[in-house]
Amino acid sequence: MKWLIIASLVACVAISAVSSVVHAHSLNGCKPLQEIVDSAKNQYKEEMTQVHQMTDSLVVILLENPSYPRTWTLLAVHPNGVACILLTGKYAVGV
Repeated sequence: MKWLIIASLVACVAISAVSSVVHAHSLNGCKPLQEIVDSAKNQYKEEMTQVHQMTDSLVVILLENPSYPRTWTLLAVHPNGVACILLTGKYAVGV
């Protein structure tokens, strides 16, 4: 699913540009990383499966539940520990 990777990269660039102007807490879906990870684990049984350093100030993390219903969450994490949800979905696990 190359579209997911391309969409992720585009979203990361957009989030990175926006976060330089707007503080990350004010973006929709942004919370401390551990809070989002704990919530995804408790609600959807998602675990951190991939971590990618996109820039010096941006890390992208993929959380996945490989069991039915195979949900996933893509996060952008800023140096201050704030994570923003970029994308979520079902069934496209293992990209």
